[in-house]
Amino acid sequence: MGNIKQCLQFVNSIPKKHSTKYSEALAIISSNQKYVIDMMNNEHIDGIMLPIAKSGSSTYDLKLVNTWQAAISSNTGLPSIVIQIGPDKNNMPVAMEIVGNKFAESELIGMAYDYEEHYISFTKPQLVVSHQYDNWPLSRLNNLFRQIGKNTYLMFIKPHNKNEVTAEESYRATALAIKDMN
Repeated sequence: MGNIKQCLQFVNSIPKKHSTKYSEALAIISSNQKYVIDMMNNEHIDGIMLPIAKSGSSTYDLKLVNTWQAAISSNTGLPSIVIQIGPDKNNMPVAMEIVGNKFAESELIGMAYDYEEHYISFTKPQLVVSHQYDNWPLSRLNNLFRQIGKNTYLMFIKPHNKNEVTAEESYRATALAIKDMN
């Protein structure tokens, strides 16, 4: 969260538990959850499987990192599990998120296990060339990721009232966050 002053400012800016903003956020989450559960019930499905990144596979290219694409679980409060579904042509892992119904964690674990047992062959990870970020402490990396999300929202999502950004926009938000961190 940055220095002590910035950390305290952030903590103090979080809406209090019984505030109007907090209640509004809970209402949005509840509405989202009802929508997804109704859709799952109407379609007679136990889980929704979706990619976690726009590029489809893991990457070290900051222009393609977009893990915010898979926001169903975080915006509904529904449980989810992420599984590797195999490697891409560059031997990078491709991951999918499975979102389940309320209190369906055991079913999600079963789905993930069944999928991995029947469709996945283990791919040994390959070591990659070291990046300057390898030596950053986890707290600094978390700050970077938070700043990338904030930049993306403030620069592209909010001003244009959209819910998707291009790879170039994501790269610009990431580059600015890295510049701010250094």
